[in-house]
Amino acid sequence: MSEHNGKIFTPFDGLPTAPDVKLLVERYGVPEPGLIPHAEISALIGIPWPSARYTTVTNVWRNKLEQESNLLMRVEPGLGIRILDDRERAPFLKHRTFGIVRATRKTAIRARNIPTEKLEPRDQAEALHLQTHIAMMYTAMQNGAKALQPPKPPPQLPRAQA
Repeated sequence: MSEHNGKIFTPFDGLPTAPDVKLLVERYGVPEPGLIPHAEISALIGIPWPSARYTTVTNVWRNKLEQESNLLMRVEPGLGIRILDDRERAPFLKHRTFGIVRATRKTAIRARNIPTEKLEPRDQAEALHLQTHIAMMYTAMQNGAKALQPPKPPPQLPRAQA
């Protein structure tokens, strides 16, 4: 069990992130593009960096700002969290997308290499289903860009003002 703000939590409850995220929102609001050092964030929320708790709290904060204020943030290892400006957003998303495509390809290869002859009929059907759908997803990713015209860009979401 652990104590957080006077409340006792069991290992199954987890510690709430809301109080720590609230501190970050109150201090930074909608931050301007630039780097916020890990040490500064760590001192503010009272959680040591690097730690799993620090990562959890900052991920919740980053997701909150992305959803509410249309801000993208990137962790710069060893330095801090960078709030991306408009010119940094497309390369960041491109890098993320290529990572997803690579991961899907690796999954397709692993699924294809499952030795189904040793499996029970029910497990063979499940493996075949996985192999088929992962292969279809990867093929769609490969061919989609060739077959489709790029979509018209949607209007940009306005940034929230602090």
